[in-house]
Amino acid sequence: DINGDIRVEGWDSNEVQVTWVITCDEEEELEEVTVISDIENGLSFSVDYSDEITDEHHGSVDFSIMVPSEIPMEYSLENVNGLIQVAGGSGNASISLVNGEIEVSDFAGDVAVEAVNADIQTGNIAGLKSVEIVNGTVEISSDSIDDDLCVESVNADVSVIMNNELIFDLETLSGEISLPDIYRSALVENLVGTSAGIGSGDYLVEIATVNGDIS
Repeated sequence: DINGDIRVEGWDSNEVQVTWVITCDEEEELEEVTVISDIENGLSFSVDYSDEITDEHHGSVDFSIMVPSEIPMEYSLENVNGLIQVAGGSGNASISLVNGEIEVSDFAGDVAVEAVNADIQTGNIAGLKSVEIVNGTVEISSDSIDDDLCVESVNADVSVIMNNELIFDLETLSGEISLPDIYRSALVENLVGTSAGIGSGDYLVEIATVNGDIS
């Protein structure tokens, strides 16, 4: 999608339901925005804007996607200038965004996120595998994870709250690392930045930032 929101929500049905709303400044401009669907290789949707949609004449498409909560599927969600919101579902999800917000919660399966100029929030995603971001913020909250997690950021602060025992490998260049008092002795400062290795457990959480704080 370009210019618009993508919302994915799990439901009890075994069917996938996709609806969308096209918004333009003028009624006649609605004909200049086309939603293209393809069912040859799975189910895919994309948006085509004609040359008539310019900086002075805006168009946007908002998608609402209802998916089976208990049937694993492959998801590839890409957006520019908008929101990607996932609440439920299962399988494997690849999420990519330029300019906007990403909210992912209660998804059962592997999740990988890439973003530029975005605010990212994840909640209760045990299968979160990777987050890559340039410019923005990252907030990760989960009761547990079921594999290693790698977070890489440039000009983005990263905040992580997790309840299970984990190994944390933290490193920042031109940023700060905030830790509970009992772990502050693990902080190592040198000419190029600050690092810390703390915790114990089965899985590794690796966070590396450039010009971004870690907490």
